[in-house]
Amino acid sequence: PPRALLGIPVRSRARAMDDALVRRVNLIECLAEDHEDVPPPPDDAPRLWSEPEIRRYFASRGADAPTRRRGDPTAKKVTPPPAAAAAARPIDPPVDDATFRAWFPGLRRSGTEVTDGRPPRLRVLCFANAGNAEDAFTSEGTGARRAPSPLLEWCRSNRAEVLAVQLPGRGARVREPLLECAREVARALLPVVRHRLFLADDAPWAVVGHSVGSWLAFEFLRLARRERFTKAAPVRAFYSAFPAPDIAMDRRPWRPNAGLADAAFRDEARAWGVSEIVFEKLWGTYEKILRADFSLFDRYRLEALDDDDDDDDVSANDANRGHPPGGHPPEEEDGSGTAPVKDGTPTASAEATAFDHPATVFHGSRDARVTEAMTLEWARFHRGAAGGEKDRQCVFESVEIEGGHLFNLEKDAKRAWLERVGSALGRSGAGIVASQRLIPAHLKAYLVQHGVLPLERLSL
Repeated sequence: PPRALLGIPVRSRARAMDDALVRRVNLIECLAEDHEDVPPPPDDAPRLWSEPEIRRYFASRGADAPTRRRGDPTAKKVTPPPAAAAAARPIDPPVDDATFRAWFPGLRRSGTEVTDGRPPRLRVLCFANAGNAEDAFTSEGTGARRAPSPLLEWCRSNRAEVLAVQLPGRGARVREPLLECAREVARALLPVVRHRLFLADDAPWAVVGHSVGSWLAFEFLRLARRERFTKAAPVRAFYSAFPAPDIAMDRRPWRPNAGLADAAFRDEARAWGVSEIVFEKLWGTYEKILRADFSLFDRYRLEALDDDDDDDDVSANDANRGHPPGGHPPEEEDGSGTAPVKDGTPTASAEATAFDHPATVFHGSRDARVTEAMTLEWARFHRGAAGGEKDRQCVFESVEIEGGHLFNLEKDAKRAWLERVGSALGRSGAGIVASQRLIPAHLKAYLVQHGVLPLERLSL
């Protein structure tokens, strides 16, 4: 079994591998429907190819067939040079439960935590907007203010966990220092979630971010890829109401909050859609949080990372540079937690940073700051999004939500948004047992022949 499944009871391992195989079957079928001109992959592709390899195969119209195959004993093994192997650092153990719950206090409240000893079929990592907390994703309210969450409903129905990030400085973490650097957030979060998200089992994951939460999600994705986990790529990323991360300083539709007097900063917050109730009754609490959270995007620069090009020789390169594979190279910083930029231009390009996994972007129809055009620029960060119409639909989609910038706080708009997130997760085959309709006859026969799944598992 995969290394991530060692130590898990045999029955749980088999269930996790079964679900992963069915997800790959679903993925092949969905992509085959969208790419009728692509030759069908081999019958054993669901067993031997990873999800990113399947996506690349269809995005390249069959030209990029995997050469390294999952579980193939004849596959060429890549051995790192001795210097790199010696420098490899051990895998960190899981953090204690109290630390994990501090970052994800709403997991139990959400009703999505899986506690029966079997792995979930999916985990959804969520990042809220500036000034907000994790309960934007994990709470449905009470009484007259209760608003059922389509995302939570979908996750409860599909054994999926919602991991909504609680940043320091709010809620029960109010005494902890606020963070003002997006990469610092990613670095602090990764050790907390590393075991559960990447090592404990074979469950896939997705990531959702709203407003500046989109940039936090993006930096976490980059860091996860750099660490080269077996399942570093999510099944899908969702970016809401924020520009692509390489937007130039002179195109950013906001004023940096550093140096703004109180009245000017209030006006800046109002322009983002912050409620008047905050200014009238809660300003003493929220000003500090908003100042720090606004700094997350004010000071952000898209910095180059050594692993952005996903080079197979990265271990050797890392060893030659004197830091361990997956470790952090020395960085030149200007004291703000970001690398220098030249003439307002980011130090990394979208092409060098691009991911293979698909993405959905959302924009508010009444957003006074972030335009649809700004969100469409995220397409450059996902390979295949600039191809033909079928490629774009598969790899990248754009959705308009009727609402302002903070449509995640508007009841009807939030429901529409989270319904689209759940729908996209369903289309990705994330954790859903395949129906007979979705499995081609030859793949269905293959699954039964090899005893991977009994025939009854293939019907709903």
